[in-house]
Amino acid sequence: MSLNRPWRLVLLGVTVYLIGLLINFPAARAYAWLAPLRADAPVRITARGLSGTVWKGAAEQLTVGTIPLGRVNWSLAPAALLTGRLAVDWSARKDEAYLSGRAAVAPGGRAGLSRVEGRLPVGELLRFAPP
Repeated sequence: MSLNRPWRLVLLGVTVYLIGLLINFPAARAYAWLAPLRADAPVRITARGLSGTVWKGAAEQLTVGTIPLGRVNWSLAPAALLTGRLAVDWSARKDEAYLSGRAAVAPGGRAGLSRVEGRLPVGELLRFAPP
């Protein structure tokens, strides 16, 4: 029984270390490492001026498809991990437009947005209208 105790402490230490690495992992480095996955994504996402960490950071310019979102800030929602989902609270600001919400990915690849709110000038809103 006494041999199990040191191994439990080692496992706990390694787990805490790995969580610490994730929390402090630079967003710019993660973006660079994920380049091969981004190339195969159905929607192209590009970011410039990344700062902060994977856990909490910002991009000076984020573009999704052909839509420039401007400055985007994010923060991972740790409580969602307890339900098996990866969730991020985000906000985007470009000129007079402002959007915020939560993006989440569930097991099986289901993704969605919730709590979305914002302010868009009519000219920007018309870009999303069907022809």
